[in-house]
Amino acid sequence: MMPVSNKTRSLAPFFVFLLIIIPLFAGLYFLEPPSETVYQGVRDREAVVSYAPSTGIVGDRVTLMRGEPMVINRHRMVYRGITDQGIRIDLFLLELDPDYAYPQILTKQQAKAGFRMADTRFSLLSVNRNRLKLRREKL
Repeated sequence: MMPVSNKTRSLAPFFVFLLIIIPLFAGLYFLEPPSETVYQGVRDREAVVSYAPSTGIVGDRVTLMRGEPMVINRHRMVYRGITDQGIRIDLFLLELDPDYAYPQILTKQQAKAGFRMADTRFSLLSVNRNRLKLRREKL
């Protein structure tokens, strides 16, 4: 067996270091997504209103079908049906948090007297299992 010189022995840790660091940095560089897609500020986010049907709004009357979203004044409302407690409506504040629903449960008496959701006031016209008809009122 040949003796190992001091010159190659001193370069061995350097080559081991390179063999570890180069693949690590190459993996981080090629696998990391660009920074502008990762960091999207809340101020830059706009309310997504294009996918919600708007056919249920005629004048001051709003018709919500069960389970279908309706966007009214940058707020999405989804009628969930009638429960034992009352009428259930999920409210999404699109500019604040478009993915989180704020559940609202109203009795028929409260709804007929008038109620406020976000920045709009409504009163109940009619309700059944599949449809909720509301009238928008002036604030």
